[in-house]
Amino acid sequence: MNTDLFLAQNHAFQLSRMPSLIDMNSVTTMGWIQLVVTLLITLIVVDLSWVFLASKARHFLRNSRAIRRIN
Repeated sequence: MNTDLFLAQNHAFQLSRMPSLIDMNSVTTMGWIQLVVTLLITLIVVDLSWVFLASKARHFLRNSRAIRRIN
């Protein structure tokens, strides 16, 4: 599965849920700015968490003892 396509589909799904959570007609310009900043911070934190976990897994799997435990 293409990871980029999966992430794009996930973002589209989350955006499609927004009208059920927030009244889109009453959102002001400042509200949009707050929503965008919140979205960006959330995406950065989640993506960096995945990068950190992948780095730890890569480091763990370089150890031959760990590979023997997995097998």
